[in-house]
Amino acid sequence: WVPAQFADSHAAYTENLCWVSHMYYVPMDEPIPEHKSDRMVRDISFYRWVVAILLIQCLLFKFPNMLWKELRGYSGINVQKIVNMAEEATMTPIDERQEKVVDIAHFIDRWLKTYRIYKYNVFIRMREKV
Repeated sequence: WVPAQFADSHAAYTENLCWVSHMYYVPMDEPIPEHKSDRMVRDISFYRWVVAILLIQCLLFKFPNMLWKELRGYSGINVQKIVNMAEEATMTPIDERQEKVVDIAHFIDRWLKTYRIYKYNVFIRMREKV
C-alpha cells in the first residue's frame, strides 16, 4: 500500500524499498516510533525473500519431473510397463520369477530391435545409396 498522492515512480521505489529494508511490527493502536532504534526493538527476523527462494527451488525440483513426463513418450519404450513387469517379478514365487525376467528381457530386446530398424529410416538409406 502506498498513499494516493505518490507518483508511479515513487510507488515503485517504495515497493522496492519495502522488499530490501528491515521489517518491524507496530500494533494498530500504537503510534509509529520516530527513532529508528525504537523501531528495531520489534524487528521481524523473517526474511522476505524466503518465499521467492522457496518458489524457485520448487520449480527447479519440479521442472525435471515435468520434462521427463512430457518426453518419455517420445522414446518409444513403455517404461511404466517395464517397471510394472519388474514389480510383478519381485512378487511372484521363485520358480515363476525366471519366466517373468525372461519376459522383461524379451520386451526390451524387441524394443531395441525395433529401434534399430527405426533408426535406419528413409534418410539413412538414401545417404547410404549416395
